[in-house]
Amino acid sequence: MKFLKKDELAVINGGYLVEKGTEIPVFHKEFVKLQQEAYYLVNLANTVRATDFEVKEPVTFESVVAKVKAKLADESRTFIAKPEAPKRKITDELAKEALSWLDFQAGESKADKINRIMQKFNTIAEFEEFGLYFAYDNIVKLKELYSLEQIVEAITTLEPHLTEN
Repeated sequence: MKFLKKDELAVINGGYLVEKGTEIPVFHKEFVKLQQEAYYLVNLANTVRATDFEVKEPVTFESVVAKVKAKLADESRTFIAKPEAPKRKITDELAKEALSWLDFQAGESKADKINRIMQKFNTIAEFEEFGLYFAYDNIVKLKELYSLEQIVEAITTLEPHLTEN
C-alpha cells in the first residue's frame, strides 16, 4: 500500500490507473467507484448543456400563412401617442429588493442541494486535499481522472434535473 497525492496519480494506456512515474497499477475501491460515477455525470452534463429541451412548434406553410394574415390584420395606425407611465422610484426599488431576496433564497436553496449531493464525493475531496492510501493488489481502468471542480460543474449543470436519492 502507498499513500498517493493528487499529482502522483495518472491514467495511461487506455485507462489504467497507475502511480505516476512508476506506472505501477494502483487501486482504491471508493475512489474508483466515485471516478466512474463522475465519468457518467460529466458526460451527462455535457450532453444536457448541448441539448435544447424546448418543444418547438413545427413550421408548415399553412402556419406561416396564418401568422402573416394575423400580423396584417393587427396593423393599425396610431393617431395620438399614449401617455407615458409616471416614474415610481419607491415601488421600483421595493420590487427590485423583493426580487433580489427571492434570487438569494433560490441561490441558497440550489447551493444547499448541490452541497448535499456532493457529500458522496468526500473521498475525492480528501484525495485532492491530503491524498489517499492506494493498494497495489488490483488493476483498474478508468476513462479519465475527474477533479472535484469538474464534478461540481457537472452537478451544477444537472441540479435542476436531479433528485436527492
